[in-house]
Amino acid sequence: MKYHITKSKINKVVLRYLDDKNFVMGNGKNYVFFVNSEDDKYAQIIYIPFYEKCYLHFELVDEISSFFDLDSFYSKQYISDWVEKTLGSDVRTYHESGVNIPVSDMKIK
Repeated sequence: MKYHITKSKINKVVLRYLDDKNFVMGNGKNYVFFVNSEDDKYAQIIYIPFYEKCYLHFELVDEISSFFDLDSFYSKQYISDWVEKTLGSDVRTYHESGVNIPVSDMKIK
């Protein structure tokens, strides 16, 4: 039996999945970041409000892509939708990052 799942339904499921990850949000000098826990040393998501730009760690994109059997393009789009919803801010561009961005000198909210 085949099921047709719309993009909006998948988006809702991915948003809920990201909500359930219970990311910890913090602030850098000019950006907001999300880590898995307060003990994490590297950000999974970084949002720069001035540029409305989001950097997504490749491991998070891979996790969403493999768990939901999505192309990475859609995974990045859904993660950026979650950032918009969570922060109440626009995300105009988003990029996958292979660089670990340290958060040791940043403040956890």
